Amino acid sequence: MYKRPAQQREMLNLWLSVAGQGVSGLGHYLFSFAMGLYVLSLTGSAQSYAVTVAVSLLPSALLSPIVGTLADRLNKKLLVVLSDALNCLLLVSAFFVTLIRPLAVTDVYLITLCMSVLSPFVNVAFTAAGPQLVSDKQLSRLTSYRSAVTSIIQVATPVLSGAVYVVVDIRLFILFSGIAFGLSALSELF
Repeated sequence: MYKRPAQQREMLNLWLSVAGQGVSGLGHYLFSFAMGLYVLSLTGSAQSYAVTVAVSLLPSALLSPIVGTLADRLNKKLLVVLSDALNCLLLVSAFFVTLIRPLAVTDVYLITLCMSVLSPFVNVAFTAAGPQLVSDKQLSRLTSYRSAVTSIIQVATPVLSGAVYVVVDIRLFILFSGIAFGLSALSELF
């Protein structure tokens, strides 16, 4: 069956939106868990690990209502692209720091905090932009795909983070995470 250009564009918007939000979410959660493990290995302290987890979750939860108001007033595409681009810049900068010295616990807290502040901009802007990306007919499909991707990421992240932490050098992990955010920002431009 031949799809009209408008339908093709709508399906492209749907998949790019799901992929962009998925990459952003996966990057945020993977980084947070892996950095928690990194802090735990540095300090041997469960309390330090818990602080890392809290720093990765609390700002997002607290800022979401405020970001929702901003997302209604600002360009949603700009918010999403800018947030992922800033995450890319943050992580690539962190990678360069690791070439000079190992990341300290306070570095991890600061990076995780910044990522957690940027995270709701991506999530809220994507949610608010749904009606602009797809027709009312496809909106429930978009919402369900996003929910499924988010659920899969939240379940798989602890296992993936543990495996990544054991297998990949932390510096390369930080670099790859930064590159993933950069690619996500590029895909979101379209």
